[in-house]
Amino acid sequence: MRRSYLLPLESSGDRALCGGKASGLASLLHHGFRVPPGVCVTTRAYIDTLRAAKLNPDEQWARAKRVSETDPERILEEYRTRITSLTIPHEVLRPLESALDAISQAFTSNAAALWAVRSSATNEDDAMRTFAGLYRT
Repeated sequence: MRRSYLLPLESSGDRALCGGKASGLASLLHHGFRVPPGVCVTTRAYIDTLRAAKLNPDEQWARAKRVSETDPERILEEYRTRITSLTIPHEVLRPLESALDAISQAFTSNAAALWAVRSSATNEDDAMRTFAGLYRT
């Protein structure tokens, strides 16, 4: 895995790479709004993790569409189970841990850092509509 899997929030404007929420926050930052520091785990991390595990979402979706009306749910649930059982690769985890440590050190309080984790599918939000809550984090 050679690609950049993590981007600083201010560099996360590409919706296809970072999703609508990160893209929107990057836009706010570029327009001078105050936004808490953050990082974006890109779609590259997701895609390469699936490939390394020999999981192909296009093939699974095509398979689910080919089966009878009662089976797509079962097939998609099997695939979801396989995905959620994956371990985050070190190529993703190490830079993420480092970035979160750096952000934590920027806060001066002695309290433990609190984090907000947001997910955003690349097709979830756009200029004309939002599908917030459609996907699970």
